[in-house]
Amino acid sequence: MNKTLLLKLYLEKPATDIAKDHNLKPVQIQKLLRLYNIPKPYRNKDGKALDVNHILDLYHNQKKSIKEISSMLNSTLDMITNLLYDRTPTAKPTCDQLKACLNLSKRQIALKFNLKEYDVHRLLLEYKLSYNPFNLTKEELQKEYQSQTISQIAKKYHVDAIYVSVKLKEYGILNEINIDELKRLYCDERKTIKEIIYLLNSSETTLWRLIKKHKLQRPFNPNPHEFFKLWHDKTKTVDENIRYMAEYYKVSIGTIRLTARKLNISKKTTPIKIKYTQEQLQELYDKHDLFGLSVILKMNVANVRRALVRHGITIKKPPVKPMDLDRITQLYKTKYLDLKNLYAIQEIAKELDVAPTTLHRFIRSHKITR
Repeated sequence: MNKTLLLKLYLEKPATDIAKDHNLKPVQIQKLLRLYNIPKPYRNKDGKALDVNHILDLYHNQKKSIKEISSMLNSTLDMITNLLYDRTPTAKPTCDQLKACLNLSKRQIALKFNLKEYDVHRLLLEYKLSYNPFNLTKEELQKEYQSQTISQIAKKYHVDAIYVSVKLKEYGILNEINIDELKRLYCDERKTIKEIIYLLNSSETTLWRLIKKHKLQRPFNPNPHEFFKLWHDKTKTVDENIRYMAEYYKVSIGTIRLTARKLNISKKTTPIKIKYTQEQLQELYDKHDLFGLSVILKMNVANVRRALVRHGITIKKPPVKPMDLDRITQLYKTKYLDLKNLYAIQEIAKELDVAPTTLHRFIRSHKITR
């Protein structure tokens, strides 16, 4: 497939469709696109490539807005904005121009000056402008804050939570959580975080931050006899037992596991017993490798390795196969002449009877180029 044909097809349909039509894998098409240095085109919602010159003409000559262009071409606002941003040199807005737009959202400011949102944020910091699109009065905000959290207010008015908290601090109506009250609810009465959120009208992150800051801990000292009895309940599995105990004691699963370790009643894994003597194992190991032993002993390779060490048998290192530099260089260069061959490394590794990772390491260490 030559460059002109691929470029023509890529403008009409995406890489996955091209691969399906030509009985290839999408990875192969992607590699050809990289080799021919074909950039990814801007596409509309139907997957068709957008004509860049037509869009530039609509925006500069016909003075169409980005919203109008996106609706005409069945595209998204972000796609048209990015296309214009990449190809249109835009002048940086002045401090006075930005000041006049502080009542708009960052997205609206970005669309107005043909910028990206992070550029707007950078310019606001550069000009040292205090930006807050959340403009409720003190009385309105106080009324809202009595029945809702900061995140709920932010969601209601479509702003970030940080702007709501800044306004609350500015008006001096931010609720101060009483630490003694939090300590009583969390440590003494052992209320859950969800219950405390409802009682103190606060957010979960705020509560956890205060708990960690003031190092609030609620001691968990269950009756060892009762704990042991629940832990070894045979009617449930281990995970079901732990989950039930966490609900029963109103603590986390991690606390149950930690308490079990402290009381020394956690279940320990016993080493797998092998019905072979040291001599028999040594004889088997001389004939087979670790994988072969794992098949014979019906266990994974890690357990076979542990069993050999436990029986005092030294584990042999695999032999290093000699690799011919000239032969690998010749194979590497000839295999890559065909652009469709994306699995040259695997084929060479199979031919040399080595692992692909070993071959990769050899090629990198000797700096072989195609």
